[in-house]
Amino acid sequence: MSDCLRIVDYNYATKSNVAISASSENSNFPARNIGHEFRSKVWRSSGFFVIDSTNNRIDFKETNGGPELSATVSVGEYSVSALAQAIKSSMEAVTANARTYTISQNAATGKWTIAGSVYLEILFSSGTNAATSIRNAIGFGANDYSSATSYTGSKAAWHTEEGIVIDLKSAEEIDTIAILFDPRIGIKLSDSAEIYIQASATNAWVTPGFEEQITIDNTFETLQLFLETPEEWRFWRIKIVDPENAYGYVELGTVVIGKDVRLGRCADNGFTFSIDDLSKSQVTDYGNNYIDVYPSVKELSFAFNILTQEQQNILESVYYRVGLREPVFMSLDPMERVFDKDHYCIYGRFPSSLNFKHIVKTYFSTDYRIRESL
Repeated sequence: MSDCLRIVDYNYATKSNVAISASSENSNFPARNIGHEFRSKVWRSSGFFVIDSTNNRIDFKETNGGPELSATVSVGEYSVSALAQAIKSSMEAVTANARTYTISQNAATGKWTIAGSVYLEILFSSGTNAATSIRNAIGFGANDYSSATSYTGSKAAWHTEEGIVIDLKSAEEIDTIAILFDPRIGIKLSDSAEIYIQASATNAWVTPGFEEQITIDNTFETLQLFLETPEEWRFWRIKIVDPENAYGYVELGTVVIGKDVRLGRCADNGFTFSIDDLSKSQVTDYGNNYIDVYPSVKELSFAFNILTQEQQNILESVYYRVGLREPVFMSLDPMERVFDKDHYCIYGRFPSSLNFKHIVKTYFSTDYRIRESL
């Protein structure tokens, strides 16, 4: 039971020497925000498409009963506008009738439209290269389209994937990763979203050295990965596949990435978990109750009634490093031996003082309290 309590007091993502980049970003919500201590400072994607030999073909016809034409979109990584231009260019490069094409994505629905000017059939089902077509990347699916000059995909396609890369600048041991969200609005991911934690010696992700998928917990609005044995890599990546996201983008708040401090023991039985609603209530003379809605804040309090000198030194050194100044991340049961790992975890700050009581010989006791930071 030596791994039933984790405290991460050194979050690499918040350090100025660590580089953070994203596959795409809204200029108002840049990638660097995930290293900000405020969870409401978020990163938001703007659309990223990976096109390779498995999804870069478009078979079509320009005349009724005419020959099948095959366009090839250049392999690469694209923004929304760049991909639209690449599809247009690829189709116009093989036109047999000097036709022009218009490719666009609806900014409200995320659905893509391919439009011709005279006659257009799109052969996403029966075409020679249907199996390697771009159909899924832009939300069309395995259907042929005919009898019109403009066709719109049936599904939103905001991206093929999105990713945040954290460059630690050197290979470091990591065993704890937590993804936190803006507490005012929660998780902006769909139930079908796929989230992966990856690691690599270089900033290349075709075959990462480490990869593990993590599960979204919408109840406690947190994503966490706890490793029994640390992984040592320079580059770490959060990969998100959620092309039909109803919000039109994916969004992450603060990311915690580090190696935990272990005491080799659990907290004593009888910990306290509390939730405070920060909303403000005002009652008028007529008894009407008006509420200004604010987030709720969690707090964890627990005791160590018997600490060895070594354990006391560990806790003391943690407090010296962060004090009240910096938030820490803590999980009471990361391996879920008793509790849901997402329930009794907290990202917050220590109180302004930490006290140790000497018991006997080289043994001490203390009460530990962490209040959530938003």
